[in-house]
Amino acid sequence: MHMHVIMRASIGLVGLCLVAFVQQPARASGSKSTQDVDECAEQIDNCSTDAICQNTLKSYKCICKSGYKGDGKHCEDLDECASEYNGGCVHDCINIPGNYRCTCYDGFRLAHDGHNCLGECVSADDQLYDI
Repeated sequence: MHMHVIMRASIGLVGLCLVAFVQQPARASGSKSTQDVDECAEQIDNCSTDAICQNTLKSYKCICKSGYKGDGKHCEDLDECASEYNGGCVHDCINIPGNYRCTCYDGFRLAHDGHNCLGECVSADDQLYDI
């Protein structure tokens, strides 16, 4: 049992003191504390380096970062360039860990959108139109 003093005030000869007694639940011998341990903050999780650790009550979960796939304990790079979508790149797609990058053939340069390629005769201010 713990005793907490909540308030104490005195006016002249009259004093007032409020005391609260708080009963704490009895714990069975050998039982664990109900206080949560943040395994992520303590860095005692076993998440992949390519995952995000998310603390939960009495545990944690691992979620693979964007650009990776897996169960969180094991994450592998997702190759965005391997599909017929080609990462959305008009010319070449280069897979990099957790991401990808578009590149253009010789004589072209990458547009501001990071996916389209502009020919040498097209300025960066020109609009691209599908015909």
